[in-house]
Amino acid sequence: MKSNYQPRVAKLLSVCQFNYTYLQQLLHLLDEQRTSIEFDEIRLNLNTQDNSTYTETFELNMSWTKVSFLPDLSMTIRLYHDARLAEVLTYQQVSRLLAVYKYPNDNMHQPDEKYRVNAFLQHVLKSCLELVVKNPPPLREPKC
Repeated sequence: MKSNYQPRVAKLLSVCQFNYTYLQQLLHLLDEQRTSIEFDEIRLNLNTQDNSTYTETFELNMSWTKVSFLPDLSMTIRLYHDARLAEVLTYQQVSRLLAVYKYPNDNMHQPDEKYRVNAFLQHVLKSCLELVVKNPPPLREPKC
């Protein structure tokens, strides 16, 4: 069975732009010594994997501090500073997200899996920023 799905590139790029903005806001709260933020029941870790002039790659891990039955979230995200986009490269056990998947497929991916994973990242980052507004982290000590 052939897939007639056509990716909506403008929709994906819009989500990637929001992800870039949200991620930059979260990164602003971190520095070299602090790579994680804790909220009520969530710990968000952002670790730099690669840093170059135009791109930066992060490993995002989110774990639950009070709930043990939910799986941890793991994503690799690349920021494109020149285009101001953030794209999910890997998600959980999926090592490379394709733009379009044939449907049905053996791994049960949706035809628009790449868009869905990036939209999920947008939701996660937006939720984290809303938690920061409700419960701001302690201020950093100024460097003298």
